[in-house]
Amino acid sequence: MDSNKSRSYHRPVWDDNGRFHFELTPQPKGKNHVSVCLVPPEKVIPVIFIPGVMGST
Repeated sequence: MDSNKSRSYHRPVWDDNGRFHFELTPQPKGKNHVSVCLVPPEKVIPVIFIPGVMGST
């Protein structure tokens, strides 16, 4: 992708049902505007840290 100065980043917006959508503003085609939608992860891996368990005697 070339260095496009006409770029915008959009965060997701959640509704009452837990679904997300993006609020975008239409741009003229001549501007060659790129909208980048940041999609949240689908899965989360929990990491549990218990200090002093591994390597202690």
